[in-house]
Amino acid sequence: MAGYDNSVEVTMTDQSGNQQTKTFKIKTANLPKWIRSFPIKVTVKDKAKMNLASKELTVLNRTTKQTFAVDGDGEVCWYYLRWNEHIFEQLNNGHILLFNKIKSSDEKYNMLVETDYLGRVYREFSFDKTLGGSYAELLAYY
Repeated sequence: MAGYDNSVEVTMTDQSGNQQTKTFKIKTANLPKWIRSFPIKVTVKDKAKMNLASKELTVLNRTTKQTFAVDGDGEVCWYYLRWNEHIFEQLNNGHILLFNKIKSSDEKYNMLVETDYLGRVYREFSFDKTLGGSYAELLAYY
């Protein structure tokens, strides 16, 4: 949760099977203004009817805006700082595919990025404004 002292429990097991558990406190930053101002209102939260696994999120991929994800309580658990256009694809390897701009000042969306939820970039495909057709061929690569 943003702006909150989160407790993270880490259990380590050595080669002999001995375990050691430590709990860390991690304070997260407040959400950016563009998320805080977005109206998220959960009126009924019957998680048994949501068909969610215990840690699944719902991704809100707004057209030509930043993408973010909420949990079953409507709490923002993840967000992407670049503006994204239409494409948010969860890949089999756990990574995500997003379509954004190389520079925010660019007129068109021109970069397909394979990243993960921690922001690590694995591959980037950039396009110039003369590109025609669709990105379907690139998706077939995965």
